[in-house]
Amino acid sequence: MVGINWTYELAIRIFFIISLWCRLLSRVFEKAIFLLLLLLLLLLLLLLLVC
Repeated sequence: MVGINWTYELAIRIFFIISLWCRLLSRVFEKAIFLLLLLLLLLLLLLLLVC
């Protein structure tokens, strides 16, 4: 019984950690996608200026 209870608690902790990481990564990815879009716009402006 102790082993089953221990693995159950471990699974809950791992799930909690993964959910926290997913939240952090989603926020980071939102900022990263925003920055990538800004960089693409800047590159397009530079290409227009060069051409």
